[in-house]
Amino acid sequence: MAPDIDSGYTPYTLTVDDVLRVLWRGLLPVTAATLGVHLLVWGLPALDPSAWVAGGLWLLLAYVIAVVAHEALHVLPMFAFGIRWSDLRFGIRWRDGVVFVHGGKPVSARAYRIILSTPGIVLGVLPALYGIGTGAGWITLFGWLMLVSAVGDWAVLRLIRRLPPDTPVTDHPSEVGCLVATPPEIPHG
Repeated sequence: MAPDIDSGYTPYTLTVDDVLRVLWRGLLPVTAATLGVHLLVWGLPALDPSAWVAGGLWLLLAYVIAVVAHEALHVLPMFAFGIRWSDLRFGIRWRDGVVFVHGGKPVSARAYRIILSTPGIVLGVLPALYGIGTGAGWITLFGWLMLVSAVGDWAVLRLIRRLPPDTPVTDHPSEVGCLVATPPEIPHG
């Protein structure tokens, strides 16, 4: 069972507007580093409308599957850091459009950073690099989409960036963010 706010844990949380601010600040650099570099290296793709429709449908299908894979890629490092299947809680917050998995018990801030960043690296960074390296535009586009989709994870990473590596951290039970066992002198945010 996750610690509660009254048990010495401090909430480090974000609103949906906070996450959107992170998205808007990072959108241009992420787009330039992925789609922009791809266009510089490989040029504009051919404009065959049927290929664009088919590619768009495949991209949509890949995205739906990747949403599930994204959450699974949070779970794998959780297991490596001692969180058991019985500790996990899966859910969807429909009002915010958020799919989540919560680990249910504290891990170090270092482990929490790995748990947060794994899906963005595996589904975003690696496909984008592969697409840029091979000229596979749809894969670069998929990588870009998954990087943008991981904005909540990147926002929480930014929120806890100043925490010492061994600080106990656990998922917040109802908000975007986490609970941190931390003395008041550690900078928040």
